[in-house]
Amino acid sequence: MFLMIQSMRMMVAIEGVGMSFGAEQVALKYAAERRQGGHPGQPPVLINKHTDIQRQLLSMAARVETLRGVVYELAVRIDLEKAGVVSDEVHSNVTQWLLPIAKASCAEAAFEVPSASIQVLGGAGYTREWPCEQWMRDARMMSIAEGSTGIQALDLLHRRLWRDEGKTLSDFITTVSKELQSAAPDVAAPAMRVLERLERAGRTLLSLRDRREEAEAGAVGFLQLAMLAATSWIAVRLVSQASDDRIAKRLAAAGRFWLSDIEARAALQEHEATAGAARLVEIQHI
Repeated sequence: MFLMIQSMRMMVAIEGVGMSFGAEQVALKYAAERRQGGHPGQPPVLINKHTDIQRQLLSMAARVETLRGVVYELAVRIDLEKAGVVSDEVHSNVTQWLLPIAKASCAEAAFEVPSASIQVLGGAGYTREWPCEQWMRDARMMSIAEGSTGIQALDLLHRRLWRDEGKTLSDFITTVSKELQSAAPDVAAPAMRVLERLERAGRTLLSLRDRREEAEAGAVGFLQLAMLAATSWIAVRLVSQASDDRIAKRLAAAGRFWLSDIEARAALQEHEATAGAARLVEIQHI
């Protein structure tokens, strides 16, 4: 049963990256053709010249490429284990750590990236002439099927963190840190600081094991923080590659943009992960 669940969650992650990439490419092409705005006395400019459109396009590309990297990393790890090439506990722990992260993050991206693409297309994005509206509708179930985002978060908390007293988390942090140490310090620094936040949040949640409600209130925040740690790892890879062709330049640009605000986003998710259940008492008034 677990092998089937693992396979299905991987399939959802792969689908999510595919839909996200398709939507991002639609927006990129549209923005390079559509003309609107600019100086009142001049002809309209391509909308990809507007800074807000550039921000949206970069955000989509960065999310797609870092999540694609996570899926590749996870898929290769699973294949190596199946082929018997690698069988050590650390490798297996990192694989199992990444599985709920990939499933939840790619499923959410499959809905949110097409939504962002529609924002770039404007009213045209709502029409059937463009595929984004269908991708957005089809993808909505992906963060529910094969375990909702909340279930993936509880999986990460209960089965990946608590069950072995944090060893799986420690193996993930050690594996990633070792690779980051070989990257340029200025490139790796943001990712290293995200790892520090993840480790700190993990210690806090371990201390709350006997106060289940307190810990579970931050489970989704912890999942999102773990996603940022995994994708920042991948982003450093993208920036650090030696190749200088067109695709490599795209990947490096996506990685740099993803890392540009990763620490601020990680700070928010660390707070969400460790804030506890006190603020949830307000549910009685809703």
